[in-house]
This record gives sequence, C-alpha cells and structure tokens, in this order.
Amino acid sequence: MSEVTGADAAIDRIADLLTSAEAARPLVDPPSWMDADLTFGQLRLIYLLSHSGPQSIGQIAERFHVTLTSASQFADRVERQGLVERQHRRDDRRVVELQLTDAGHALVASMLGMQREVLRDIFSVFTGPELAQLEGLVRIMVERLAERAPASHEPAQTATT
Repeated sequence: MSEVTGADAAIDRIADLLTSAEAARPLVDPPSWMDADLTFGQLRLIYLLSHSGPQSIGQIAERFHVTLTSASQFADRVERQGLVERQHRRDDRRVVELQLTDAGHALVASMLGMQREVLRDIFSVFTGPELAQLEGLVRIMVERLAERAPASHEPAQTATT
C-alpha cells in the first residue's frame, strides 16, 4: 500500500469538497446534452470532425486505430443519429468524407457552451484578484501537463463504438 502524499491528500480534499457542495453539482453531474446517448468514441469522432474538418473513413480508422470496416460501421451509427453525413470530396469524387451536419455542429456548440456557462457560474464567486490567482494556477497546471504529455497528440485508446 502506497503512502498518501500531502499533494494526494489535498487533491482528495478538493475532490470531496466539489462532490459534496450542492452549488458545485454542475461540475460533477452529467450535463443535459448527455441525453443524446452517445458513446465516448462517438463524442471523440464528433470533436475530431469539429476540430479538424471533414475526414475520410481511412483517416478516421487511422486516428482511432481501427480497421476500415470498423470505422465505416462506427460512422454508420453516428450518421443514423443525424450528427454526421458522408460527402464526396470535391477534388476527388472517389473519396468519401464524413462531416458534421448542422445538428452535429449544434451539439458541439451546446457542449462547449454548457462548459463555459457552468464555469462562468461557478467562478463568479471569486473576486477579480482571486480569478487572477486562479488563472495563474491553471496556466501552471496546463504548462506542466503539456511538459509530461507524450510528443504525439494522437489518442492512445481505440474508438468505443
């Protein structure tokens, strides 16, 4: 059994505070958009398309470390939900790409908007100087996480269909 460090204990106390504080519920409760009944892999695909634009089935298979058949079946399930659609690439009609539909864009916007709305509400309890302090700490956290992150930004896990 490993010994709990001071940092581990502090993280545990912070987690306990957040999960026990009724006002912080939006941080730990599932947001309303989760009613869309999407798997983690489907969310990853939607975010990929939102961030990187249209992708071929081959690109998706490579990115998620799955076969072309699996990527195509995976795309079929998200397409049936109306969040993505297949389009022929303009410069090469032989290539079919997946792109977000208006509903897919709206879902991404609502997820990002919900996160910001929750953060704005929760952080509104801080004063200006406290927010500046928090921002400084978050910057340090992001920098240190970037330092220890692997060189590749490719996800290590496979898509969950």
